[in-house]
Amino acid sequence: MYPTHTFHMSLAVKHCTLYSHLYTVHFIWHRVFSYLNEIIQIIVQDWLIHTV
Repeated sequence: MYPTHTFHMSLAVKHCTLYSHLYTVHFIWHRVFSYLNEIIQIIVQDWLIHTV
């Protein structure tokens, strides 16, 4: 049986790693999404120029 202090510390560490992981995923997703958004805008503008 762990002492409660050690148990809470391990829980805190788990939460910290989880949150940092989620933040990293969110940051990467945000970068990828903005990058895709720029590409889509360029393609759409190019397509509109060629169709009009």
